[in-house]
Amino acid sequence: MWSVNPNLPLASVETLGEIYAKSMAQTSFALVILGLASGVTLLLGVVGIYGVIAYVVAQRRREVGIRMALGAAAGMSRLLGSLLFNVSPLDPVTFAGGLAALAAAALFATWVPARQATKLDPAVALRGE
Repeated sequence: MWSVNPNLPLASVETLGEIYAKSMAQTSFALVILGLASGVTLLLGVVGIYGVIAYVVAQRRREVGIRMALGAAAGMSRLLGSLLFNVSPLDPVTFAGGLAALAAAALFATWVPARQATKLDPAVALRGE
């Protein structure tokens, strides 16, 4: 500039790259802060979803075990199918028979103690405590 007009006052002479870097510094800082905030938000969301799923699984642990056992029984049905004669592995009559046998065993297991409890004299039970 002084070669064109030496009388021009010049202060804080900067290249175009320096001016661009200064103007983008605040924007870059804002983008970094925004990226950090979004990362923390994503982390909190993942932790929240994990907590809910872990709670639901803990509440249904028994159900999951039963489903796994039934799934294993269904998976083993193909293997056991080779041992069965004139019965399909997923035969509904066979499953109904097994269910009836389990229900009868549960009924017997609860009926016997209940019958014994009804034969007990209330006065003897009250004196024992």
